[in-house]
Amino acid sequence: MVFLGGQTAHAADGSLPGPGIVEQFDACCANVLTALMAAGGEPEHIAWTQVFTSDAAAYLGSLKELGRVWRRHFGTHYPAMAWLAVKSLFDPEAIVEIMAIAVIA
Repeated sequence: MVFLGGQTAHAADGSLPGPGIVEQFDACCANVLTALMAAGGEPEHIAWTQVFTSDAAAYLGSLKELGRVWRRHFGTHYPAMAWLAVKSLFDPEAIVEIMAIAVIA
């Protein structure tokens, strides 16, 4: 089992992409995938995710775009997923964070 701690949209230099949730969700997915692959996993190994957002309205208003971003990174694999609206993330400029558990045979 691989436990992937909260991945935000931060780049290696600490910067955050774009002004909106779609750009940040895209970078979060890329960061999750990078961490997963470093542990020897593939997208289909993800068994569980939690998506946290500090802007519920933006998330709900962008579901189609967010779905396209998810499929670009993870294909049509949809693990058990929880979505949680939170007041703030550790970095107040971050508006989305993803945690995941993967099971690698």
